Amino acid sequence: ALGMVGWQPKWPDGLLLWLAVNLGVAVMAEELLFRGLLQRALIRRLGAWPGLLLTAALFGAAHLPFSPLFALVAGIAGLGYGLALHYSGRLSLAIALHGAVNLLHILLLSYPLRLA
Repeated sequence: ALGMVGWQPKWPDGLLLWLAVNLGVAVMAEELLFRGLLQRALIRRLGAWPGLLLTAALFGAAHLPFSPLFALVAGIAGLGYGLALHYSGRLSLAIALHGAVNLLHILLLSYPLRLA
């Protein structure tokens, strides 16, 4: 709806390699850093909502090289991943959710963004 990505269902060549790198490296690293370390520390220091929101904002900021709009959407997604961890107590749930979002993104939408 924001025009950032377009509907583009596909089964890309190299999907297994993409899965290994994106899900096995990027998602794992981001979730361990942002949810496993930062979120837990910030919630201990600031409380639940400030810690969740600050972690989500930092996660969004890490995605600024794509675009400011992408960073905003990533921040909202990061809040979702953070809430999944916060309410379940399971980092694995945040990792699985983040991986599912990325996988659906590459399978169904232009990736990573719509080309101008």
